[in-house]
Amino acid sequence: MSSLFVLRYLRQTIPLPEGEFRIGRDGSCDLVLEGKLASREHALLRVDDRVLVEDLDSSNGVFVGGERITGPTEVSVGDAFYIGLHELRVAEAGSEADDAPADPEGLEANEHSVTTVQSGAAADLHPNDLRALRLFALRCSDDYVAARLGIDEALVSGVRNRLHRELEVSSEDELVAVAQELGLLPQG
Repeated sequence: MSSLFVLRYLRQTIPLPEGEFRIGRDGSCDLVLEGKLASREHALLRVDDRVLVEDLDSSNGVFVGGERITGPTEVSVGDAFYIGLHELRVAEAGSEADDAPADPEGLEANEHSVTTVQSGAAADLHPNDLRALRLFALRCSDDYVAARLGIDEALVSGVRNRLHRELEVSSEDELVAVAQELGLLPQG
């Protein structure tokens, strides 16, 4: 039986067969993610005529619609869910959207390993805040940050200021240092 759905992750389009599909760091998972913000067995997709995502008691959770899920949650076609820094998007199999790269600029998720965050305010950051932190650390323009985060450009300085407060940093250089510590920036 052919897949009704695909999963878009970075530049990959992955068929979602009917049944269970495991996501995590462990090599036995159907989709293996890098980075310490993903647990060994982080999430389970249950696929039939719809797609449900379930958090497998991970440390950092699964986020759908900006909220950490607490039970099986439906993910509709076109919707994204987040595991650590990784954005995963459900698409209809055979649609034009499943042929397009999910992240043409490579900014949705860090392609480098993410270090473990043991304590501090950074441990509580939502995946969208981590994305914003990375974009600020890369010194992207406000209009680009707004477009990537899907917010009005007038709100970008507020997001930056909130991150400064939450991370207890006072300069852009300190913000960059936090992003480097978290493994959000390319090494070298």
